[in-house]
Amino acid sequence: MGFEPGWDSAYHFVMAHNHSEQPFYGQDLAYVHGQGFAHYWDGAADWLAELARIPGETPYAVDIGCGDGRMLGKLEQRHVPGCGFDVSESFVQAARARGLEASVADANGLEVPEATLVIALGEVLAYCNASGEVALERTIRSSADSLLPGGSMVFDVTCNDMDASAGWSDGDDWFVAYRNSIVAENYLERRITVFVEENNGWRRTDEVHRQKLLDTNEVEALLLECGLRFKRISAMGDVPVLPGRAAYLAKKPKQARVEGHI
Repeated sequence: MGFEPGWDSAYHFVMAHNHSEQPFYGQDLAYVHGQGFAHYWDGAADWLAELARIPGETPYAVDIGCGDGRMLGKLEQRHVPGCGFDVSESFVQAARARGLEASVADANGLEVPEATLVIALGEVLAYCNASGEVALERTIRSSADSLLPGGSMVFDVTCNDMDASAGWSDGDDWFVAYRNSIVAENYLERRITVFVEENNGWRRTDEVHRQKLLDTNEVEALLLECGLRFKRISAMGDVPVLPGRAAYLAKKPKQARVEGHI
């Protein structure tokens, strides 16, 4: 992978039919994500499935920001049923095409179902919605209420040591480039351009995503306030946490008393 500052003009000649701004993870970006990036979390599946198993309880996973349902499918293969939620209609359609239970929902308005495991992978809880809100606090509070005793929540967020970056990737019928910029001190703006092959040319779409760069001290204070024991982790199963992110394993105690770190 790499990045050429002139990629926009270099690829201008392949734009055949359409150049449009798209909703969050519209059809083309959802397709590219599924083809080129969704497999990143595969090495976490065994670890997550084990976390979902609590003695005396039926395992059930809730995937917030489920994408095309790849992880939900991996968990079902490991006898952990579940459901997923995503703000992208294209992602939810792809998950349902896999035969999975998935619904369109903004995590800011989501009441998390009862579960033994809640996951939010890929910095989902740091994304800003159209109103500029992030779902971190609401989701942690709802998960703390909905998790069965002994249940786990696993999530990662962008944090305030994130750096600006840029890059690109491609496949047989797609190309994507991105530029991450730090704006307004504690926000990351990601500008994404996607080309997908269409008939005798290429279709271009653009998206702009914004994430909040979170203070890990505030994240950890919230986990404690919600009665969850936690530890910051450097990997999820075999999947390392990327630079500029913080990842957590939080557990709902089987007893009422909470001591903070796991």
